[in-house]
Amino acid sequence: MKQQARHIRFFSIVLLLILGCAPKDSTRTAAQALGLNWQAEVKDADMFADGGTIGFILTDGFREIPCCYDGRMIKTDPDRASPRPLRHLFVGALHPDRAGAEMIPICGEREQAIRILLKDWYENRATEEYKHLKAGVATPPTQDFRNVHYVAQLLEYLDRDSTPERKYANDLGLEGSIDIPWIQKYEDGGTVGFVLEDQEKKIEACLDGRMESADEENDRPLRHFFVGALHPTHAGARSIPIKGVEEKAIVGLLSEWVNSRVSVNDQFKILKKTCPDVGPAARRWQAVRLLYRVVRMRDERKIDTTNPFEE
Repeated sequence: MKQQARHIRFFSIVLLLILGCAPKDSTRTAAQALGLNWQAEVKDADMFADGGTIGFILTDGFREIPCCYDGRMIKTDPDRASPRPLRHLFVGALHPDRAGAEMIPICGEREQAIRILLKDWYENRATEEYKHLKAGVATPPTQDFRNVHYVAQLLEYLDRDSTPERKYANDLGLEGSIDIPWIQKYEDGGTVGFVLEDQEKKIEACLDGRMESADEENDRPLRHFFVGALHPTHAGARSIPIKGVEEKAIVGLLSEWVNSRVSVNDQFKILKKTCPDVGPAARRWQAVRLLYRVVRMRDERKIDTTNPFEE
């Protein structure tokens, strides 16, 4: 029976190709990234009673890949004002706690591939009636309906989470919402040290402004970023490449942090004021000044951070 199903699947793919229904390049590339044929299907989708984990299977008729989207409430941070699941995708199992479950990188190749395949499958399966009723559906009655219903929910989660901040954070090994709890300018010519942190980890970094790091020809600081320490001379400090992934991520996170907390008008006002003594106002002032300094540097180096999903 299984062999017969495979034959039917194979000939259906051939027939679609003959009729000119070839897959989009993005679909074909996504399927190849997961080791599947381009015509992937979703089956056995369901939601667990653990806070909202969604498990599902991607299959092309020859191979099956169990996947899940982590919605466990135990993954929230109780110290945050608005705790939120970390929302990783896993492959290899229908639930993150099961044997074989492998967490895949946020915004990485496999996560993006799964998202593309799910979206294509949903667009081909979801009826207008379902799209109209889905908001009020509590318990989908059949497995086919559950597949469509939970894939729709999952796509909403992924669309919500596919933000520039999430991509930048992933490039630095961080996750979720990023904060800058500490930022300080040194009296060495202008080095600025700061801390980037998520719910579980922090990264110390700095922008080198030391006068002794000036370019002899242009008499100007080279303005390298360092990670691993709050000052280039501290133990653990590592210079990161200009125009590299890490530098682009740091600039992007600074921009996201400032723009989410300070309006553009207030940013210009801050640039004209002296730094407050302590507290959140001092952090905002330092971050805005650092960002505008970095933006000038970024423009000189032709570093584009407007779209983090394009290299």
